[in-house]
Amino acid sequence: MPKAKSERPVTRTIAILALPGVQLLDVSGPLDVFAEANVQAGRESYRLRVIATTPGDIRSSSGARLLPDGVIGHMHSGAIDTLLIAGSPNAAQMQLDHPIVSWLRRVASTARRYGSVCSGAFFLGAAGLLDGK
Repeated sequence: MPKAKSERPVTRTIAILALPGVQLLDVSGPLDVFAEANVQAGRESYRLRVIATTPGDIRSSSGARLLPDGVIGHMHSGAIDTLLIAGSPNAAQMQLDHPIVSWLRRVASTARRYGSVCSGAFFLGAAGLLDGK
C-alpha cells in the first residue's frame, strides 16, 4: 500500500479592516480569539493582520492608536482567507470613499469568507456585500 503523503497544515490569514474611529474592542476581541486558537493548536493556524485605509497609525474612537500591518491597495488580497470589518460608534453615519468600497468588493470576492464585528456591517452594506442576505 502506498505511503500517504504528509500534508503541511495550512496557515490562514485573518485580516481585520480598521477604519479611523474604529471601536478598539472590535479589533482586539477577534485578534485575541484567533491568537488563542493558535495557542490551543500549538502552531500558527491563523496569521493575524490589521489593515488600514491609509498609511500611518489608526486613531480609534477612544483616542488610542493602532499600528496596522498593511494598507488597502498595498497588500496581496488573494492571501486573505477571512476578512473582518471592525465597527465604530459612528459607522451608520460614515461614508466610505470609492477606493475603500472597491477594495472591500475585490477582497470579499476572493476571500473564503467575510464578515463584520458589530456596526462594521454598515460598511459591508455600503459595499453591496449584504445585498440579498
